[in-house]
Amino acid sequence: MNYSRPKTLGEAARALAVSGAIGLAGGTDLLVHLGRDEAWPPGLVDLKEIPELHGIRSQDGIIRIGAATPLSQILESPAIEDFPALGQALRSFAGRAIRNRATLGGNLANASPAADTLPPLMIHEAVCLTQHRRIAVADLAVAPGETMLRPGEIIVSVEIPLPPKDAQSFFVKLAPREAMAIAVVNLAGLIVQSDGEVVLARIALGSVAPTVIRAKEAEEILEGHTLTKDAISQASLAAAEAASPIDDIRATADYRRRMIARLLNWELGRYIPNT
Repeated sequence: MNYSRPKTLGEAARALAVSGAIGLAGGTDLLVHLGRDEAWPPGLVDLKEIPELHGIRSQDGIIRIGAATPLSQILESPAIEDFPALGQALRSFAGRAIRNRATLGGNLANASPAADTLPPLMIHEAVCLTQHRRIAVADLAVAPGETMLRPGEIIVSVEIPLPPKDAQSFFVKLAPREAMAIAVVNLAGLIVQSDGEVVLARIALGSVAPTVIRAKEAEEILEGHTLTKDAISQASLAAAEAASPIDDIRATADYRRRMIARLLNWELGRYIPNT
């Protein structure tokens, strides 16, 4: 196996263009998988020395996070205060030692349907920037472990537009324990209310389909209506119906559907206007 540590995006792209080469950022998931498999890739391309992949910048209402920025650094940044759901997701991500190594770009490129950062990024309609194009986070994963990235294409940064001033967001993760556990179900939501009416709703569901998904029908049930117990109940059931979970060692498909409805009902209920 050839190991390389390029200093520029061009060098990295050329190294990754070799058939079977794999990019390495934090390596917290990749190295575990490689340790279990018999065949190692022909090339391992360490991306941590490329300056463009690091840092957190805010400009013109957009937060730009370098793809190789450690999750712990993102969590400690004042910029994250505008994105409560993302902050909650990062705090629930593995443990401190893993967060010090794991990166935002790595979590996205890993394309796990249970990835904790994807639901909050999707409700904020975040975008991945590569060397050549922009890809909505919602479109990046096409199957478990597979993305639409082309050979040699690298996630350089992630752009997150600031939410509307009155937006309220949340993230919740159901797992066997509080830390170092893969989600049985995770979900994120964002709502904006004006004069007692929901004017914007976004809901993203993880670990309940081949990729993280938006619950569009549930969003439509909420938008244009007052946030009531009945509306929340209908939206929660619609979100559960949007899922296509599987039975695995962590939970059954039926349990996952029921938990989507229950968790969403609980979280949205906290935002019912006082009467």
